[in-house]
Amino acid sequence: MGLQYLIEMKEIFKKYKLIPLATLKSKEEVKNISRLLLDNNIPIFELTLRDSAVYDIADEFQNFPEINLGIGTIKTRSDIDFAKSIGAKFGISPGFNHELSEYAHKNDFILIPGVITPSEVLQAISSGHDILKFFPAEAFNGLSVLKGYQNVFQGISFMPTGGINNNNMQDYLELDNVIAVGASSLLPQELIASKDWDQLDARLKNHLIYT
Repeated sequence: MGLQYLIEMKEIFKKYKLIPLATLKSKEEVKNISRLLLDNNIPIFELTLRDSAVYDIADEFQNFPEINLGIGTIKTRSDIDFAKSIGAKFGISPGFNHELSEYAHKNDFILIPGVITPSEVLQAISSGHDILKFFPAEAFNGLSVLKGYQNVFQGISFMPTGGINNNNMQDYLELDNVIAVGASSLLPQELIASKDWDQLDARLKNHLIYT
């Protein structure tokens, strides 16, 4: 993939700003969510590895090549292998781990590690990362912390996730060092489970004001 691919992914994050995320458990859910995302001009999605069913249905995304697929909750090297096997364009980890970082670099895979503290940010930077997930954002007073990081960690972009919703999303996106936000509030699990595609469509449309 190389540097050019990383640059292209950064531009995609900047363009769409919102990264809907959810744990999907059936190929029907993959099909319907993908169609809703594309219909609403949000061709980006983070599929979280929080249920064993995900591993059996994720390859359905290959039928939707327009979706810039990311795999979330990456915690092991095998998770990276899985992400690459289904053509995911990036991965997101809840925390930072040197071994996982090295494995991602070795396998030419874009990994966005999670950080909170300045020490974790420095470790991630030293391992070659310049896009970092800030998680869980709201639980750690994300707006104030990220404002403080702007001058300290210049050139580093953050992707806050965790507690991001319609009430605070714009506040995060207005920060110069926030490249995009991840939000499960865009696709609530209860609406997916009940197959309420109309309500999910309405929620996605409601958030387009922020792109």
